[in-house]
Amino acid sequence: MNQIKVVTQIDVKLLEDDYRNQTFEQNLAFFRQHQPQWAKRIKKNINQHYKICLNPDQSLNIIDLQTGQTLFPDSRDKIDEYFEAQYRAMEINIYLHLEHFDDSIEAIEWRALNPLYYGLMEKLYDAGPLPALIDPVTHKLNLIKHPPGFLPLLRIYGCGLGQHIIHALEKYDIATLFVHEPEFELFYCSLFILPWDQILTIFINDPDRHCSISFDQTAESFKTEKALLEDQHPFYFRANARLSGNRQQDYGELIQLENDYDSLRYNIHSAGWYEDQVMGLKNALRNVCRGLKFYRGKQIKPFTRVFLIGSGPSLNESIDYLKQHQQDAILIACGSAISVLIKNGINPDIHILQERTWTRDIMLKYASEEIYSKIIALKLNTVESSLDGLYREVYVFQKAKDPGSCLLDTDTFPVSYAVNPTVTNAGASFSVSLGADEIYLFGIDYGTRPEDEFMHAEGTVVNHADEVDHDSPYLLKGNFSDHVISDEIFSWSHNVAELLVAQNRNIKWFNVGDGAAIKHAKKLRSSELPQQFRPMAFDKNRFADLLAACFSNEYSIEETANRLNNLHLQSSYDYLNAILDCFESTPNSRRGIITNITLISRAANSGVSEESYLPQKLFGGEIQRYLENVYSQVAVTQNDDQAVVFYSKAADILREHAEAVFEDFQLTVARILEQELASQQPSH
Repeated sequence: MNQIKVVTQIDVKLLEDDYRNQTFEQNLAFFRQHQPQWAKRIKKNINQHYKICLNPDQSLNIIDLQTGQTLFPDSRDKIDEYFEAQYRAMEINIYLHLEHFDDSIEAIEWRALNPLYYGLMEKLYDAGPLPALIDPVTHKLNLIKHPPGFLPLLRIYGCGLGQHIIHALEKYDIATLFVHEPEFELFYCSLFILPWDQILTIFINDPDRHCSISFDQTAESFKTEKALLEDQHPFYFRANARLSGNRQQDYGELIQLENDYDSLRYNIHSAGWYEDQVMGLKNALRNVCRGLKFYRGKQIKPFTRVFLIGSGPSLNESIDYLKQHQQDAILIACGSAISVLIKNGINPDIHILQERTWTRDIMLKYASEEIYSKIIALKLNTVESSLDGLYREVYVFQKAKDPGSCLLDTDTFPVSYAVNPTVTNAGASFSVSLGADEIYLFGIDYGTRPEDEFMHAEGTVVNHADEVDHDSPYLLKGNFSDHVISDEIFSWSHNVAELLVAQNRNIKWFNVGDGAAIKHAKKLRSSELPQQFRPMAFDKNRFADLLAACFSNEYSIEETANRLNNLHLQSSYDYLNAILDCFESTPNSRRGIITNITLISRAANSGVSEESYLPQKLFGGEIQRYLENVYSQVAVTQNDDQAVVFYSKAADILREHAEAVFEDFQLTVARILEQELASQQPSH
């Protein structure tokens, strides 16, 4: 054995390259049988950065060959203390929808608008373990006073010497273990200390448990692994723990990827519940019954340039430029950006409407009726029709994965993707669909610079808080600054925008101003914008005719009504009953319940890729929210018996809820068809 002196003044013995102990041999034999590709990599491994060594008391340690420092303390007792401290610092995250506690005026209004959804969540709360675990003053789950004995998911960052993993497995019943060790040499070192054969056998022999080990650190491989994990536990981001095995700073990038990915998955899973979805369906049905023209998949063929305008703070610097260059592009105002443009004497060609809650009173805060009468509106089918008379023309896009888009034939009237969560997403999606060749993004910032005070440009009419939260954990890389302060929704919106831009690289994208950077979009300061443009291939006066050719109302209102009454109502009844049938099995453990919830989640997603299948679009989001809640509450039950009792009660609650939403759906469809079809009859 080689003996060296390290920087920490610890005398350690560096073991020979061919050193093996019994633990290593047992692990290697296990991997030969269950992971032969790992066994081959282990056999070929040559440690160049990290190596196993012996402390003065003969306990095993790991040395960094580049610095000469050991990664862990110099004795067995100190190592045990170190990992005890790491274990005690384990971060446990349990996320719950706690609408039950919110007594704000806004929450009371939402309860009045969504009695079925709030009723479901409050019944789940009353039936579960939460009343005994929630602090009555802070309304938060006290995990110190009530530590969970069960973890649906434990994420380990770094194998280290492995004691932290042993501690966690001894303390918790863990359904899924996800280990990230980007340094394969450190994993190799753990083979001498950690009995991987015993640990992994626990998971292999139990169909309700899963284990995954990752050696890669790239963003793409990480997302692939997370997708596989999500297939096993679709709600893993609702209840999980994180434990670091060695220096946490080594895993900062991975942890940030984890947080970003979890935030995105949370937003996707949490989007939509029955009353939220049925509101969009009602609006879409009225748009159809009133014969509005829907997008039919055609593009404007002549060369088209678009100035897509949001109401982010960077818009302030571009106002004068937009005034001077109104004829060089089609000006598209996204939502509240119209108030900034009109205030500054800029008349947009198009106004994008995406939110379902627009009213005439709100619209007239932005501009006068005379101004609207000169503007074309492009809206999602989920936006109501009472505003349509304000505009010169109104054209409709079908929203993907929405119940309202099941009313028309999607081959003739295709759906639009990437339209949520903000109106600028819808504007970008519509611009792509219509065949824009160049898209300049003005005021589409997804946040604001740290030195700014407000999240919107001057003159924006907003109905929510506008001040910057300087403590926000959501930070995005700036277009020109180090970063911009974002929030949960804008961060999600930014993810969607980057995906849309990446998928449409044939379009020239220009990101103007100092908002968030957007991958594959050329960044431009307002002072760098061109003073002369290549002319568009048509006079702007012809644009209205070119746009109109992309839309049509050649559909049958009567066929739509018949399809609703004969096909969609019956398929909705069958869908809800199929979900309820999944609760007939009675698991007897928390791990078994988690497995059942996963299977029910997959059943609830049946038809998710079929745009014409209404039940999943209408009821699926609420069922997923229900399953998330059950998943999280099972995670904090004190034992299997308590979890089984709660699961049985939760199943009964869903049965009652399914009856209520189906009855409401029947009445809603009948009422709208009666009103709208009656209004189509000629008066005598």
